[in-house]
Amino acid sequence: MTSPSSSTNRLRINNFNSNLNTSLSLNVQCSLYEDYTKLESRNMTKTLDLFIDDMLPLVRSVLMKDNNDNTENIIRLQEVARDEGIWLSIILRLIDRIKLNDQLGPSIISIFIEETPLPSQEQITMLLDTLRLNDVKYNEKIQRNILVVFSCLSEKIAGTSIASFLAEKTIDFIFNCLENGNNLSLIDDINDKNSYELIIVLFALITLENFSKSSKNKFIIAQELSKKGNTLLFLSSWHKHQNHIKHQIGFLAQYLLDNIFTPENHIYGYTKYDYKNTNVRLNDDDTSENLKISPDGLEARNDALSFESARSTVQVDNSCWFYEATLLTNGIMQIGFATKSAGFLNDQGFGIGDDQFSVGFDGCRSLIWYNADPYPTDKKFSWKEGDVVGLLLDISQKKVMFYLNGILVTPVHTDLFRKVNNGIFPAASLMSFQHILFNFGKDPFKYPPSDINFNCFNSYGVLEEKECYVLPKRLKLEKLRKTLIKDDACSICCENISNVNIVPCKHKLFCENCVKRLSMCPICRSPIVTYEVYTN
Repeated sequence: MTSPSSSTNRLRINNFNSNLNTSLSLNVQCSLYEDYTKLESRNMTKTLDLFIDDMLPLVRSVLMKDNNDNTENIIRLQEVARDEGIWLSIILRLIDRIKLNDQLGPSIISIFIEETPLPSQEQITMLLDTLRLNDVKYNEKIQRNILVVFSCLSEKIAGTSIASFLAEKTIDFIFNCLENGNNLSLIDDINDKNSYELIIVLFALITLENFSKSSKNKFIIAQELSKKGNTLLFLSSWHKHQNHIKHQIGFLAQYLLDNIFTPENHIYGYTKYDYKNTNVRLNDDDTSENLKISPDGLEARNDALSFESARSTVQVDNSCWFYEATLLTNGIMQIGFATKSAGFLNDQGFGIGDDQFSVGFDGCRSLIWYNADPYPTDKKFSWKEGDVVGLLLDISQKKVMFYLNGILVTPVHTDLFRKVNNGIFPAASLMSFQHILFNFGKDPFKYPPSDINFNCFNSYGVLEEKECYVLPKRLKLEKLRKTLIKDDACSICCENISNVNIVPCKHKLFCENCVKRLSMCPICRSPIVTYEVYTN
């Protein structure tokens, strides 16, 4: 496949822009078809349309894990997108074609960008020249997809001069998208149109976060926020709003204020909660690195291009236990149970249910996952935004039961107990742009099983007052800097005493809790056959 050179494309873009009627900028543009076909020959347009028609379902199948080997198709995408002009045409088609109500749409865009070559500044310039962000008003679908593209690109090129260039050229567009939040502040009855506008605000916040990974960009964004009265302060008031999109916006705004764009005399989110009767939460010291956890430890959100996981602070060894998870989004998540031995390999897409030490229900794909094998459920167990997932762990009867809005998901799972008998935690993994609320029993359950006697995790767990909340990362780092590490502390966690001899290499610098999660010695890389616990 070939395309015109980038310089020819730039010339076509400039000629096309110069011929635009300025009155068109007042209208809402609903398609980019005329924009990208102006850059291509007729044969090229037909060829690329067919290519995208082929690739979109293939990329979707990668997300759905349908067990087809798509390696050759991904390599084909990588090879085709090496051409600068074709890369631009692919990105424009994604922006134009991915529907706003497609639950996997943003993730599909992220995979395309992740699997295509790193763009040059020339390609970014061509993209921005084509989009004409300062001259054209796009509909909500195109705005959302543009923001997803910018967010994914900024994560892919973080730390480069191209990232700074992209942020500088798009910052006004992003802040204009944020203004939708102010315009919708007084509307309580959210209709479909309003919901789409709120989605724009949500993805504008995600894009700001990814742009801020460069210190230069972070400074520019902070300046813009101060000029505009810091929109984040207003948007953060939506956290816990009954509208699910507003809730997500409030969560993200509070996260950005607490962790990235912190104003003077800021009131941190963790000071705003009532922690009475909070005995269990998500363990922020036992998560993959990109997962966002709310200050009260009962919400998890992922906006990274990876599969992020978390366990709770409490484990159980016997009897029967139950908790609930409310879904603020309806995409790919695997919610269930795991031991300490379950691995969080976020960069490889492995999470809860992808090894022998965890099991998870995935209502987006109507599957139960164990040891990376999918166990199909009835398609009626396909979840949607606002659904409540019930999770029952019966160690005595050696079974795990999942519920969707109080209805038992079949089949009942038993395979976990082939390898596991105790030390089991509530756990979950989230794909990009997903958000969950957890209830371990602090609040009344919405759909408790009526025919089974169970225990409540919150009635069993114990948290000291200072353990009830999750500190912002910046405060956590300050606390760590002031922490004195003992000479005999584990070299991995720096918290427990090193008390293990690794066999056969005999290295000693680690605690039992950390060694349990290792397959190789961190010092010599020798396989760990077993280990011996000793007393100092």
